[in-house]
Amino acid sequence: MSLTFRLALAIGLTVMLLAGGAACASKPNQVRHLAAEVGMINHGDSARQVEFMLGTPDVISPLENGAEEWLYLEHRQNWLRRTPLLGNWLGREDFHLAVVTIRDDRVSGARYRELTAEDYRQYLDQYLENGP
Repeated sequence: MSLTFRLALAIGLTVMLLAGGAACASKPNQVRHLAAEVGMINHGDSARQVEFMLGTPDVISPLENGAEEWLYLEHRQNWLRRTPLLGNWLGREDFHLAVVTIRDDRVSGARYRELTAEDYRQYLDQYLENGP
């Protein structure tokens, strides 16, 4: 290999590593671990306790019986997925949903599930349509 090729390769790899590191350093304001946090919610907990543990819901959907569903959405990408230029072909991304049902200011149910990218987009559309 020529010296020019090695130098170009070294510079390219260094830029990719630095860019990947910068992507890792940029975290959203709130880090959620929905699966674990939903597991700590108990039937009968107050709405305030839920908000303390999970934060403000991303979507609040009123139900016909007077209860509300609080939806919490999470989108995670590993560091490979956040790598500039190559991220679309590398790594993985996960989509998560937690739904907490609140009735009379108390938890009447809580569930968690992983979403497909399409399901996640549908929930986001609902969020944009209805607001927080």
